[in-house]
Amino acid sequence: MAISSPSTSQRWSPDAYAGLRQFLFDVLLHSPRSGKTGVLSEAMSKPAALSSITRRRGNPNWGRPMPPARALATEFEKQVRRLGLSTEEYFLSAELKSWCQDNRNRVYIPEWLLDAFGITVDPGNAA
Repeated sequence: MAISSPSTSQRWSPDAYAGLRQFLFDVLLHSPRSGKTGVLSEAMSKPAALSSITRRRGNPNWGRPMPPARALATEFEKQVRRLGLSTEEYFLSAELKSWCQDNRNRVYIPEWLLDAFGITVDPGNAA
């Protein structure tokens, strides 16, 4: 007994797989076992137009110059801002002079201010 395959007209006719389509619709979209209705996979839920759009790859900033880095305040500038001093008041502030004496080998302090306070820096003792 030989099994014959359906002819081409029977294989692709709209009514040939109506039962299979109904079965897949029932199982995939309205499965009573899961208690959920709707589409099971994300790929099936995306519209066909969106899936055909290709994602752009690579770095969009390739070949462009890097933006300049922000200038950060030095420890000296932070201390002056904390004390609320203007440039003219640097020389009159005992607290700034004490801070400069304590941090002369650790942080940047303008040389003209070190000269005005009479503070010397030991280059071999830098942190």
